[in-house]
Amino acid sequence: MPWPCCWCWSGSWSSWVRWPCGSATGPADRRAARPPTRTGTCACARPAPAPRPDGSARRLGPMLARPMTSALVAATTLLAAGCGGDAREEDAAPTPSRTEHNAADVAFATGMIPHHAGAGRMVDLTRGRPLDPAVETLAERIMTVQVPETETMVDWLAEWGEPIPETIRDHVNSHGGHGGAASDEMKDMAEDVEELEQASDAEFQERFLELMIEHHEDAVDMAEEHLAEGQYLPARRLATQIRRTQQREIATMEKLLAG
Repeated sequence: MPWPCCWCWSGSWSSWVRWPCGSATGPADRRAARPPTRTGTCACARPAPAPRPDGSARRLGPMLARPMTSALVAATTLLAAGCGGDAREEDAAPTPSRTEHNAADVAFATGMIPHHAGAGRMVDLTRGRPLDPAVETLAERIMTVQVPETETMVDWLAEWGEPIPETIRDHVNSHGGHGGAASDEMKDMAEDVEELEQASDAEFQERFLELMIEHHEDAVDMAEEHLAEGQYLPARRLATQIRRTQQREIATMEKLLAG
């Protein structure tokens, strides 16, 4: 019975011959006679290609995957929204009000009043000291701005029924000298005042500018903290004014120090 025939490669890139598969003169004998660098390959020995999915399977594949992908995206979005909601609520500043105030407003006024008084006390010490005209002008401007600001904050506390804080200037006036500070918050101010009092004329101006820069930087921090938490609109406006004014004065004093 004759062997079925197929096309087989004889070893040359252009030589295909028709041999009976499995015959004695077929590819097996030919391969033995050829150099080992060529290998005859019978087409009938090739593995059958994997069946391709029909059109309906190809169309259904993405459709079946789409619901799962959409569900994962939706779940991720909901989780992110749930995690971030509380943080946004905690970080959000309270709604400003022209009439209502909160604890941050009280803390701002209670802290800024003695802070302004500390700057005023340092300005007091410039009287009679040999200063450059620009430094004298700066010192007077500090007093001109901060005195009415202090009076405004005192009025707020009185209106809110809150106690008016003691300041270093009150303490000096009541004791007739610089003395010890009445609270921990005033200890640093008292030390700065004492240092300026003992400074020589030659070193006073430079030290005054250095200490006043530090003092202004603290006030800027206090104002920014209030802007993040305060509710009373007039207090927020004052905090904005303090931050802007004292940042400008810091820049002026740094230029004066640079000579």
